[in-house]
Amino acid sequence: MASTLTPSHAPVRLLRLALAVLGALAIYFDGRDQVSSLGSFVDFISYFTIESNVLAVVVFTIGSIGRDRRAWWDRLRGLSTFCMIVTGVVYAVLLATSGPISWTNVVLHRVLPVAVTLDWLALPTGQRLGYRRSLLWLLAPLLFSAYSLIRGPFAHWYPYSFLNPGRGYARVATYCVVLAAAMALLALVIVLVGNARRRLGGPVGAAALSSPAPRSSAT
Repeated sequence: MASTLTPSHAPVRLLRLALAVLGALAIYFDGRDQVSSLGSFVDFISYFTIESNVLAVVVFTIGSIGRDRRAWWDRLRGLSTFCMIVTGVVYAVLLATSGPISWTNVVLHRVLPVAVTLDWLALPTGQRLGYRRSLLWLLAPLLFSAYSLIRGPFAHWYPYSFLNPGRGYARVATYCVVLAAAMALLALVIVLVGNARRRLGGPVGAAALSSPAPRSSAT
């Protein structure tokens, strides 16, 4: 019987590399347009979307090698999955408009978040992930929010409308608390799914599937 899909399979490595290239191109062309309109490269890299997509490109690039199953790699994949799902969901719920959007916007907010999620679902982790440690992933959006709120008054610019305290810090705090609670739940779900996927198709399961069935002795 054929073995389960693994990161070492050539189609997996090629697909991850193609997604890394697509993401890098989208970041480059989006950056070219955004810096031209914003007038600041720092503003451009101060979007959580850009930061999470850069991480996804790095993860897909490393993943295209296809052989590393150490614990740090599983945690990095989990963090990337967490950040990209946050990017996709927050965009869809709070930021998306009904008008036409650029291809770079589609790639960064829709295509890559879905691709990273499917990668997590399709390819099992090498190690079991801990639930408490996964909550450390929340540091990424929390530090981003703190940075945005501290920098905002000096730069006179906020990356997202829900972080702009123009209508009061209570409104911003409400958004942050609600989003933090939802993100904590998301982190736990990602670990739950990852561990379940590993049990169903991890290294042991793959070895069992790839090994020939024992022959029954003649009676």
